[in-house]
Amino acid sequence: MKKCMVLPSISTFITILLLIYFLPALALRAEVESIIISGNKRISTETIKVISGLSTDNQLTSDSINSALVRLNRSGLFSDVKIEKKEDAISIIVIENVIISEVLFEGNKFISNDDLIEIVESSPRNAFSRELVFSDVKRLIELYKEKGRFEA
Repeated sequence: MKKCMVLPSISTFITILLLIYFLPALALRAEVESIIISGNKRISTETIKVISGLSTDNQLTSDSINSALVRLNRSGLFSDVKIEKKEDAISIIVIENVIISEVLFEGNKFISNDDLIEIVESSPRNAFSRELVFSDVKRLIELYKEKGRFEA
């Protein structure tokens, strides 16, 4: 009689384990009726949708939403990106990076501005990125060191 009691409890245990394993994946798959973009001023809504790769045609999973977040962050156009699921819609909230209007050099007497412009990657009408500016500064310091200006 004890053996009969063990079999239902083992099968129940296995069923519960399978539900625990597969239910989160099923719950994260969702049909989405609309994608709402907010926070954009210069970058069009369609451009953000294209960069994210999200569409209402496909079922969205947590992996596809995570990939969209990574793509939007790597684009370099945004300082912050949030993706939220609200009922049957996905909301993408962005904060755009500022745009560089000019690249100017002040106090430079040793190297021509044209040579400096060739070295820096920051350029007008591109998105501002702290990482890019820091790498530009590093390249400029190396150039001045090569020219014997160690205190620049």
